[in-house]
Amino acid sequence: MLGALAAAGFLGSAESAAALDDDGDTPDGGPTDADTAAQQEDVPVGTDALLAYVEANYGDQLSDDQLDAVRTRIAGILASGEAAAEFDLAYTTDPAYTFEPYRGEE
Repeated sequence: MLGALAAAGFLGSAESAAALDDDGDTPDGGPTDADTAAQQEDVPVGTDALLAYVEANYGDQLSDDQLDAVRTRIAGILASGEAAAEFDLAYTTDPAYTFEPYRGEE
């Protein structure tokens, strides 16, 4: 069955289908090609460019797991920025509170 899924393009290749264990991971516990492809599709534009910058400057100080965590954080920050940019807010909308600076005893 896994071979048929791989042939249809659902698992990436017949080799990756053969390398899967019962829970769908590779024998070493790592992600499959399909998992990696799905992760690549979910990241906002610019994530990999920013990660490349971090790797160029700090890559020798970070492990692969730490770089994966940085990539996840970068993707989250960019996704939050995209969500904020999509929110329709009129220029004349005031904040929900009024700021009044403290000027001492008046």
